[in-house]
Amino acid sequence: MFRFKLQRLLDLRRQVRERVEAELASIRKRLEQAKGDLEVLVDLRRASVETFRERKTFTVEELKLFNHYVDGLALRIRDGKETAAAIENELKNKISKLLEARKKEQVLERLREKEFGRYRKAMAGKETAFLDEVALRRFLDVQPPE
Repeated sequence: MFRFKLQRLLDLRRQVRERVEAELASIRKRLEQAKGDLEVLVDLRRASVETFRERKTFTVEELKLFNHYVDGLALRIRDGKETAAAIENELKNKISKLLEARKKEQVLERLREKEFGRYRKAMAGKETAFLDEVALRRFLDVQPPE
């Protein structure tokens, strides 16, 4: 029976890769959420500006309030962009970790396949030798004594 000596290490490498993949999926989800939130803020600011422009008259106090509101939205948009950029950077780092984890796993997989090939070849040789021995004994058993 074939037993890969480094199977535990291969299993560990698989677990590491799977964990990194799960973390990557989580980061992608967070990035999607951050971009969605940012888009909502940009749309809200755009709609607010358009609504305010459509008004014919407004007081100085309303203008100050609106200006303060739009400035607040602009700050939130800036923060949202920074957050999205930070998450994108985290995503790039995690992708490189995933590639590294996959590479380490693939090295062990190739080594396992090579060892399995050698094992099959050795087993085929033993089987051939056994069958040759059986055939030789039958041949000798069938031969009439001289």
